[in-house]
Amino acid sequence: MKKIINYFAAVAMMAFCVFGISACGSDDNNPTPNRPLQMYGEWLALIQQPGILLYEIDEFSGSTIKATIYKIEGYNVISGTSLVEANVKKIEKSTGSGTFTYKNGFLTVTYGEKVNEGLVRYGEDMNVIYWTVNNNDFEMLRPNTATNAFTGQVENLYEKLNKK
Repeated sequence: MKKIINYFAAVAMMAFCVFGISACGSDDNNPTPNRPLQMYGEWLALIQQPGILLYEIDEFSGSTIKATIYKIEGYNVISGTSLVEANVKKIEKSTGSGTFTYKNGFLTVTYGEKVNEGLVRYGEDMNVIYWTVNNNDFEMLRPNTATNAFTGQVENLYEKLNKK
């Protein structure tokens, strides 16, 4: 069982870097904040694939990163900023840790032997960043009231669906 969980954790972390989220709108036309970007604290990312939503919570501290990844199976599992529990078929949770470096706008994250790197830039404000890896922009958000509520919904449903 532990090998299966480790396998899913590795697959989810790799998926974060393989499947991109297309940036909507014209982000390049908006001025970026006039402040250097710092990689610390929590950043959240949603990665949608057909029938699967990966919800990743990354905690940057010093030179280490800890990731919690929820693999949510089902279609139309999000409505606005809420989880549509009736549409969720299954939730798996995995965690992992690694290291990172951030210098001159370039982020390198290492999980085991897997290395992902690319430029990081602000979105419309300092609570949104885009990490470009292999020509894919991954949108990452700072936690806020809505994302904290979503995280609570996901964790509560995970616990409910995985009771033993």
